Amino acid sequence: MRKKLLIVLVFVLICITSKVQAYSFSAVAPSGQTLYYNITSSTAPYKVEITRELLSYPYYSTKPTGALVIPDSVSYNGITYSVTSLGDFIFYDCYGLVSLTIPTSITSIGQYAFYGCSYLTSVAIPNSVTSIANNLFEGCVGLTSVLIPNSVTSIGNAAFYHCCSITSITIPNSVTSIGAGAFSACGSLISVTIPNSVTSIGGSAFYCCRGLTSIIIPNSVISIGNYAFHSCSGLTSIAIPNSITSIGDYAFFGCSTLTSATIPNSITSIGEYAFCGCIGLTSITIPNSITSIGDGAFSGCSGLNSITCLDTVPPQLFYGSFYNINKAIPIYVPCSSKLNYQTAPNWNTFTNFIGVKNTQNVSASICQGDIYKNYGASIDSSGVYTFVNGCDSVILNLTVTPIYSDTITAYICQGQVYNQYGFNADSTEIYTQNLQTINGCDSIITLNLTVNPSPITPSGLFVERKHSYLEITWDSVGESYEVYRDDSLIATTSQAIYQDTNVLNDSSYCYKVKAFIGNCESDFSVEECMQFVGLNDININNQDITLYPNPTNGKAKLSIQRLNDKAQVNIFDLTGRVLKTYTIDTNQKELEIDLSGYAKGVYNISINNNNTNISKKLIIQ
Repeated sequence: MRKKLLIVLVFVLICITSKVQAYSFSAVAPSGQTLYYNITSSTAPYKVEITRELLSYPYYSTKPTGALVIPDSVSYNGITYSVTSLGDFIFYDCYGLVSLTIPTSITSIGQYAFYGCSYLTSVAIPNSVTSIANNLFEGCVGLTSVLIPNSVTSIGNAAFYHCCSITSITIPNSVTSIGAGAFSACGSLISVTIPNSVTSIGGSAFYCCRGLTSIIIPNSVISIGNYAFHSCSGLTSIAIPNSITSIGDYAFFGCSTLTSATIPNSITSIGEYAFCGCIGLTSITIPNSITSIGDGAFSGCSGLNSITCLDTVPPQLFYGSFYNINKAIPIYVPCSSKLNYQTAPNWNTFTNFIGVKNTQNVSASICQGDIYKNYGASIDSSGVYTFVNGCDSVILNLTVTPIYSDTITAYICQGQVYNQYGFNADSTEIYTQNLQTINGCDSIITLNLTVNPSPITPSGLFVERKHSYLEITWDSVGESYEVYRDDSLIATTSQAIYQDTNVLNDSSYCYKVKAFIGNCESDFSVEECMQFVGLNDININNQDITLYPNPTNGKAKLSIQRLNDKAQVNIFDLTGRVLKTYTIDTNQKELEIDLSGYAKGVYNISINNNNTNISKKLIIQ
């Protein structure tokens, strides 16, 4: 009797303990349900967490149902608190909850928060939340869509375990890790986008997702846990990125419709039973990076009809690695390593080893006239050739590079040296030079060199004052001349005469000249200086001089009356360059001046003899 009473007291004590409240206060939500709050900050800024009613299971006397709107703030004892978090287990097994609105004031949601909310169909997580907690939506069998914001960086273990109504989910590129069993037993999931921000996929992450047909694993992923895709029987193909170094145990166990699996050469080991039961696989290539293949790794892959191993050293193999596989299927191995495989432990159970020749693709080039002799060849023309030498097979792409021949015509001045392309020549002659081009072949360059004579330095420089300009003359034989005044170039002329009209009274000017033949130039002449003293226009013997029409389109007439001696008429431009020279006799009353074809502008005309020095301006329009 005493023992029975003790048991009753213990039971009552448990019942009383289970009813102890776990909250600071309660308040009615905008949607009408009663919610329970813990004060997490009693000083400004004031904060609360939504918590469960009771400390232990069943957590509620009356569970929230219907469409729940969680407020972003709540008032208690005259203080307004910001609602910032949802605690662990807060809506655990609230199967009557059909919809949920979470405000942006929420920054964290605890584990198991929505566990077993079987009628909850959709949830939008605000972008103030940074992680999806462990087991957050476990057992939400009615959940069809979840909006994961790009503020979330991790998805916890079993976060969506057995959410069997979800058909697709988009993981934002802020997520870096997917926890163990995160999407395990989502039987309706057919599409998953894993962003290239994810670096790890936990064990059993997609365990038993039978509706999943394909998945792309980005290069950012460096580890995939054991059982990651175990029993994904709808998966038809998988491309493992070259960032992965090992395939975990049971990783693709039971993926019976898997027909294609690409294993990159970054993988060094394949775990136990990794592809066990993948009966849809017909061939597999083991890269030369693999050092071991776990026990049972391809056990039961009865559809395999060939295996290719690329390493010359046979990977470690266990008795059950290829258990229940036809041992007569072809095993393709490097030609030189065929014997190694035939005698290696557990590889020696296979009976049909085929040596694959080592194929090299070689690109080469030779110069015209040479012969390519590597690999036993003797070829002198461009083309693609194949050679077999034991276990080696060489595909040669040969290019024959022609020898180039070029002729250069060049000119230098007397006293200069032509020194381009390896030449060192100073006389008129034809030279030949052999050079090696960038492709290693010789090029023949022929130089046709002409040495032009340098013009004789101008001599006899004479500066003469005229009425309104200075006239410079010299002796030389050249094609053109440069006239310098006070060391500055002022004109280029083809005649051995120049008239400088840009002079000022009582100013001194110094002149020198150099001659040109082609690009060859002489030295400067001796410098000659002159001080200019201006004279007024002279009109001796009442001479009557008329220039008409003025302005003109090109032709004009110069009328001169009472000329007592023949005179010289010079036409020059504003730079002082002499364009034309005429002589007019005493009995000649009129002179035609033709400037057709010259540019529009102002031209100076001078009339000079012993008694006359007159300037006129003619405008061409």
